[in-house]
Amino acid sequence: SGLCTWITKLFEEIGLTNIYLQSLYFAMANIPGNLSACFLVDTVGRKALLFGSMTSAALSLGLAAHGASEPETRQLQVILSACAFHSFLVMGWCALPVMTSELFPTSIRGTGMGVCAG
Repeated sequence: SGLCTWITKLFEEIGLTNIYLQSLYFAMANIPGNLSACFLVDTVGRKALLFGSMTSAALSLGLAAHGASEPETRQLQVILSACAFHSFLVMGWCALPVMTSELFPTSIRGTGMGVCAG
């Protein structure tokens, strides 16, 4: 995601003082996202996890944008929403390869994934 690449610039633009610490928090949001995906992929199902995580990521990003667009920037809202976005985004990306592999019949699953990988 482009936001993941340019998050420090966004934090700088809205006036955060310690952008590298905030970026560390943003990067550490990978951990709960990955762990949640591990537990939820079989519990709620792959499609539901993908849909729910991407919907939640979009809502979190909307909250971050709302906090950044206010005349008096709500820095905590932006940071927490950006971290939630990243965590939900990672959950979705964890569910995607599992769904992709299950599109192929078991007998050709390895070949199908090899073709998808390039």
